[in-house]
Amino acid sequence: MKLQLSEGLGKRTAAEKASIIHLHPILKTSISLIVAIVPLIAATGAGAVSRSHIGLTIAASLGIGTPFTRLSCLFCCYILGSFPNT
Repeated sequence: MKLQLSEGLGKRTAAEKASIIHLHPILKTSISLIVAIVPLIAATGAGAVSRSHIGLTIAASLGIGTPFTRLSCLFCCYILGSFPNT
């Protein structure tokens, strides 16, 4: 965010650009974990129902939590950018 501020951008615009830069690794991690859980969701055999429920819970929480992570990243960049020596 320092780079964006030194380029003359406003604090809000700099925080938005910084959060977009941080969004890429967050999305890659979330998508890879959701894809890794697909075999757990599609389980068959003994105990398949419980494994399916566990996998669905994990995938849903990752899917719901990712947008909140993006918003919290934006908020943190905005708040931390308001300190003079960050």
